[in-house]
Amino acid sequence: MKQPLRIAIIGAGARALEGYGKHFRQYDPAPQLVAVAEPNPVFLERTLRDLELTRADVRTYDTWEALLEHETELDAAVIGTPNHLHHGPAMILLQRRVPFVLEKPMATTEQDCRDIHLAARSAGVTVQLGFVLRSAPMYRKIREIIDSGVIGQVISIQADEFVGPFVSSILFRGSWRRLRKFSGGAMLEKCCHDMDLINWMAGSRPIAVHSFGGRRTFTPNAALADRCPDCSANKTCAYARDIDKLVDSHERRMGEYLNEADACIYNLDSDLNDYQSVQLHYENGVIANFMLNFNASRPRGSRSMTIVGSRGTLWGYIDEMKVFHATTGARETVEHPVKWDNSGHGGGDRTHAFAFLDAVHGRRAQPAAGTWEGYLSAMVCFAADRSLQDARRVNLDYAQDGLVSLR
Repeated sequence: MKQPLRIAIIGAGARALEGYGKHFRQYDPAPQLVAVAEPNPVFLERTLRDLELTRADVRTYDTWEALLEHETELDAAVIGTPNHLHHGPAMILLQRRVPFVLEKPMATTEQDCRDIHLAARSAGVTVQLGFVLRSAPMYRKIREIIDSGVIGQVISIQADEFVGPFVSSILFRGSWRRLRKFSGGAMLEKCCHDMDLINWMAGSRPIAVHSFGGRRTFTPNAALADRCPDCSANKTCAYARDIDKLVDSHERRMGEYLNEADACIYNLDSDLNDYQSVQLHYENGVIANFMLNFNASRPRGSRSMTIVGSRGTLWGYIDEMKVFHATTGARETVEHPVKWDNSGHGGGDRTHAFAFLDAVHGRRAQPAAGTWEGYLSAMVCFAADRSLQDARRVNLDYAQDGLVSLR
């Protein structure tokens, strides 16, 4: 029997706990959490409590630097820090050749992403990017149908993400997510998932990006109070929050993670875009369009994807867990069953967490999404934001070593 891995969590936020820590406990053999770095004592205590551990069981540190200074015999790690802090711990772990899972996005700058990718390529160790939707049954089914050839060659892709009030609040009220200097912006923080999925379905490298968008919904309003409990609109506003009155345990737990949980979402100092479209052109001729909208009508938002091929069309809706295809000219639509385990991200979380441990134990090949996929997705997001800002098409040029430059 394999010995349990000695693992550390660097940044004990929601994703480290819900996406990895809880699922790791169900793995056989379950890894041993030996160290946690987290500066916020509330986050730290919640993580230990939910994982049924105490400070006597785990060595705790206030900073990732202190953890990596003292923990020199780790078998693996989870990096769940805010986005702008991914680069530092990732580079040290790669120097030591310690496998790790890196929460998405890879990093918040082109240079940091390039550094991590090159170091990982040199180190040759398992690095899994947090693209959990690659493990979601719906998207795996879509990829399976493409590979079957039933719809022929992929011609075009339409993908949408319509984000409801709950998740919109996480971004636009979050203590660090709401600010581009920490999160990298809405496209990178929220939609690096979607750019990765489109890259995966296209089966090619993107060579050009054009983007439009901005901020039209969450704009300052002097008629609204700065805090929801003090606001005259708190009975009618979809974003009115009182964390003391949250009933749903998941929403309450997530609400506690937000530094500004009941601050007015319109008057906060967020600098994120709240709507954006991205058009992509691929080397193999595939074209794609992606639409992001916050403030969508569905309570928890929705992702969907439609792919037109040379012999048919397929489409899927993650909130309904349904995938369909129809061949060109056919009168019947074929529905493909999608089974999932009720874990987060459409059933992707548990499979994603297990895939990392399988790879470290040598039970499977490397993860489906490593540093190349993380790097490419981030570069598309950077290109989209540059296109939006400069009002022009942005090209992605590839050097012989695979590195990308934006032009």
